[in-house]
Amino acid sequence: MKEIWRDIKGYEGLYRISNKGRLYRKNFGVIKLQKDKDGYAIYRLSIRHVEKTVKIHRIVAEHFLGVSRLLVNHKDGIKNNNWVSNLEWVTSKQNSEHARLMGFTRRGEQVSNSKLTEKEVRQLRAEYSCGDVLQRQLALKFGVSRNHISRIILRQRWAHI
Repeated sequence: MKEIWRDIKGYEGLYRISNKGRLYRKNFGVIKLQKDKDGYAIYRLSIRHVEKTVKIHRIVAEHFLGVSRLLVNHKDGIKNNNWVSNLEWVTSKQNSEHARLMGFTRRGEQVSNSKLTEKEVRQLRAEYSCGDVLQRQLALKFGVSRNHISRIILRQRWAHI
C-alpha cells in the first residue's frame, strides 16, 4: 500500500498522519509513538502551548474513513496495527462482540474482582438444584448477595459454566 499523508485537522502545517498510522511533526520528522495504559498508540499534539492527547487509530480513521461518533475497531485485534485497512467504525455492541470472538474478554476467575471460583459456582448450583437450600442461605454461605446468587442460578453470571 502506498503511504498517503494528510494534515491533521486543527494542526495543519504542524502535524500529518499517514494511512499506515505514522505521525509526522514539522521539523522533527516521523515521530516515535507512545502507548497508553491499554496498549494503544498515542501522542500529545501541541499548538500554542496547548496539548491534546490523541489516539492514533482514531486520528487515522477520522482522516481516511471520515468522521464518526462510533468506535474504531482494529479488525485483526492488534492495537498497534493502525493501518487504515485494519480499521473500521463500529457500534459499542459490535466492538464488544468482536472482542468476544477474538478472545479478548475475561470471564469467571479471570475477572479481577471475581467473588467466587469456578468450583464454588458449580457447588452452589448443585446445592440449589437439589431444592433443599434457599438462595438466601447460599448467599450467607458463599459471602455474596442473594441477588448475585440469583443471577448465577439464572445464568446471567457465569453463563459459560
